[in-house]
Amino acid sequence: MKLAVAVALLFGASAWAQDPPAPVASDTPAEQAETPAAAEYGGPSILSRGGAPSIARGGETLRLRPFLTLSGIYDSGLGNTIINQQGNVPYADLYGVDAAFGVTGAHTWKHSSLDLDYRGTLRHYNENTYYDGMDNSLMLGYKRQLTSRTSFEVAENATRYQRAFSLPLAGYYNTGFQAYDPSFSGLTTNDLFDTPATMSMSTGRLTHLFSARLSMSLSGSGLFIRRHSDALVGTNGYTARGDIAYRLSRYQTISVSYDFNHFDFQNRYGQADVHGAALGYSVRMGRHWEMALSGGAMRAESVRNTQVQLDPVVAAILGRTVGFAKFHGIVYLPQYGAHLTRAFRRASASAGYSRTVLPGNGVYTITSYENGTLGYSYTGFRRLSLQAGASYTRYSALSQALGRYRSYSGGGGFTYRVAHSLSVIGRVDGRRYQVQNSDLNRIYCRASFGLGWAPGDYPLALW
Repeated sequence: MKLAVAVALLFGASAWAQDPPAPVASDTPAEQAETPAAAEYGGPSILSRGGAPSIARGGETLRLRPFLTLSGIYDSGLGNTIINQQGNVPYADLYGVDAAFGVTGAHTWKHSSLDLDYRGTLRHYNENTYYDGMDNSLMLGYKRQLTSRTSFEVAENATRYQRAFSLPLAGYYNTGFQAYDPSFSGLTTNDLFDTPATMSMSTGRLTHLFSARLSMSLSGSGLFIRRHSDALVGTNGYTARGDIAYRLSRYQTISVSYDFNHFDFQNRYGQADVHGAALGYSVRMGRHWEMALSGGAMRAESVRNTQVQLDPVVAAILGRTVGFAKFHGIVYLPQYGAHLTRAFRRASASAGYSRTVLPGNGVYTITSYENGTLGYSYTGFRRLSLQAGASYTRYSALSQALGRYRSYSGGGGFTYRVAHSLSVIGRVDGRRYQVQNSDLNRIYCRASFGLGWAPGDYPLALW
């Protein structure tokens, strides 16, 4: 219900004045259809506006619910920004315990809606307590219908972590939240070292409906990244974005968008400006399928310091053979995105692939970022919920002489309710890191098994 209402806010109560909707059967049980809006369809999603697809499962799993978990864990491939006597990064395989707590879900009022997913994790290992600590992640989104034609929304994606790979906020499994920003995932899942990092992305968006079919959206966001190690690069940045969308029919939308990104790099001189323009098309196919596509081009301009060989005469005067010069580069490259969603009554499946430009992962600065995901989750059993997914990522440096970075990951988990509000939980994840012409290649694995508490008649998917 929440997702249908939130998208309907973008188009207003008069959205069907020229194109009245045909009756569509609802997947939501009668006892869960709290308002008539629960059965409405707000139109196919628009990639430039982010958030979740317009079709999604309904039911109890979307309401706000707290949770607590306690698990035994095994992590392999943990690595810090240090070098051993052999000149390699020493990786650790450790056993430990993990306690998690938080609240997740959504709530809808007459003129507004709220998405919330907060998760805190306390971790302790039997050896090498450097990796002990606390991770926190937050997704928060709020939408408000200001008038019959205008809506405003704010979103916050924030995290502080030491091990990004298993961080709930950063995974491929959270695309069901309106507040979720896919670009934030690219910043938080690809760190090469397990060292503390703090990140925040704040976004505001205003959407206005000019007619039953034509709407415009303006948004801006600020980005903050700091990494504990001075050897790694942090970022300050901001984004401005605008788009115009036109409803061809109830089930089809076309759009055109433009965005500008600026990044300043910390602990290293440099900055980058990225302009992008794209066309979009989204369509709902039948009762349960939805597809969103976009394609365009980007212009990335970057400035940084680069090491150069000095002229022999200058070297003789200065007493050194190398120096630093200002590097200035401009590249043009394509951008594209595709997302396919299949919604069930209590399940969802998705596949997506995208290419954009990001400010890197602490080692890489301005980079071309490609990401593909597959995901499936099921919460239809009274006692059991399941999830599985896979992801592929590639970084290509746009201003540095670095080899390409690739990662392949996959995993799955379950929650089985053994008593009212008490469940057994388990999860296994793995990732392979590959950095061209580097010794940073590694395989990281995590396994966890324990108990979880969350009130409700259905087990909560705690991933």
